[in-house]
Amino acid sequence: MAVESDSYIAVGKVLGVFGHQGWLKILVYSGNLDRFDHVKVIFFQSESGMSGKVLSQYRYRKPGLIMKLRGVDTPESARLLQGKEIFLPDSEQLELPDDQYYIHDLIGLQVYDIEAGIVGEVVDVWSGGASDILVIRAGRKEILIPAVAEFIKEVDLNAGKILVRLWEEL
Repeated sequence: MAVESDSYIAVGKVLGVFGHQGWLKILVYSGNLDRFDHVKVIFFQSESGMSGKVLSQYRYRKPGLIMKLRGVDTPESARLLQGKEIFLPDSEQLELPDDQYYIHDLIGLQVYDIEAGIVGEVVDVWSGGASDILVIRAGRKEILIPAVAEFIKEVDLNAGKILVRLWEEL
C-alpha cells in the first residue's frame, strides 16, 4: 500500500509476538498509548522503501500495546516484523507541549554556550534514566549535556540552535 509522503517519523517498535493470531507487542516511543487512535496504515522500512500495512485494531497491554495488522494472521508472519520500527508519515506527527522536542528535530542543531560561544553540533540523543542526554560533537571529542533546564536555556528550531550553560570543568 502506497502513501504519498517524502518523509516518515519512527513512532514505535515491534517487540515481539502475542498469541496465536499474529498480534504484535508494540513499544510506543512517545509513551502516548492513544497515538494510534486515528491511524489507518502503519509503515515498515523495506529494501524497496516504505511499505504499508492496514492497522485492524489495537489494545492496551502493559507496558505498551498489542496490535493487529491486516494480513498478519499467524505467529510466523508476525515474527517477520519483530524488531522492526513502525513509521508514520510526517503529516501525522503529534504536536508536542512547549519545551518538548522530537529527537530528529534536535539532531544537527548547533549548540552555543552562553559565555563561551559555539560548542558543537548535536549528533545523538540518549534516552532513559532521569533525563535525556544530548551528545554534542565538538571537534574530535563528544560532550554529553543533560537535557534539563539547569543546562539547556533555549531551543530555537527555526534558527537551528540550542543555547546552553555549561559547567566549569568543561
